[in-house]
Amino acid sequence: MGGTKGALRMKNEEIIELIKATITTGTGGQVSPQELSAFIDTMVDENDFLSEISVETDISGTLNMDALDADTRGLTGVTEDTDITDLNVVSIPRRTLTPVEVARPFDISMKFLRKNIEKGGAEQTITSKFMGLFSRDVVDLAWNGDKAEVGDPFLKLVDGYIVRAKADDNTNKLDGGFVENDKITDVLDAIWDTLPDKYKADPQSLKFYLSFANYTKYRRELTGKATGLGDMLSTQPLVSNGVNCRPLFAVPSTEIVLCNPKNLHVGFGLNMYIGRQVQERKKGGIIEYTPKAEIDANYGYSKSLVIATRN
Repeated sequence: MGGTKGALRMKNEEIIELIKATITTGTGGQVSPQELSAFIDTMVDENDFLSEISVETDISGTLNMDALDADTRGLTGVTEDTDITDLNVVSIPRRTLTPVEVARPFDISMKFLRKNIEKGGAEQTITSKFMGLFSRDVVDLAWNGDKAEVGDPFLKLVDGYIVRAKADDNTNKLDGGFVENDKITDVLDAIWDTLPDKYKADPQSLKFYLSFANYTKYRRELTGKATGLGDMLSTQPLVSNGVNCRPLFAVPSTEIVLCNPKNLHVGFGLNMYIGRQVQERKKGGIIEYTPKAEIDANYGYSKSLVIATRN
């Protein structure tokens, strides 16, 4: 019996040593700048959405995202010894990222770890699980965060793209929005028409972000037009007005956004902390794993973004 207890203790120590070799530090605590950078790089590389937007790191306090924009037809005549009075106005709207501390706790059972240790895949399994959970929450929060939210403590952590865009007088809104019975084909056309012409020169640099439900509805509208076209479109990525349509789990069916992906930003602060505690008597033995990081989300430039809201 004593031998069994000793083997169990040794096994737990081996598990802790294994976790030390993954994305965490010794027995918990502050993550080094190198570990934090590696963690963010890996998370971005393995998440399709994060890898296509702008990810800012090492933010101390607040990061100002200044956007320089000037009206077209800005050339003016010059007369010798005469001051230029017809000045082209350059606007520098200031938007910011101010990461706040968030935590993403999850549990790993001793049974699960022992099973994967025996298979030799524990390190990759732990890392993949953590990366997947954390990155999914970051994307969800980046889109749906709302500090004014009352019922869901997750959503009130930060303001996300949608709530910011709706409150921003400088973003483009689809006049009148859309209703559930509208054809997504028509809604996407109207959103494209709402985007100022100066941002339409390179449609391949833009994306329509929409829910999977609206994406599926759009595909069915297109595939129903003709048999040949329908067969081709049933498996191909969808496009509208030369712009790729991007279904995303975090985008609610009540919203559709058109923008350059690089105009969407997620920011990480300087600090990350990982706490963990072994609970041998809880649920058959688990490791309580609680990473804490600093994050925020915003878009950089208002005037090149269009949001459509379902009424």
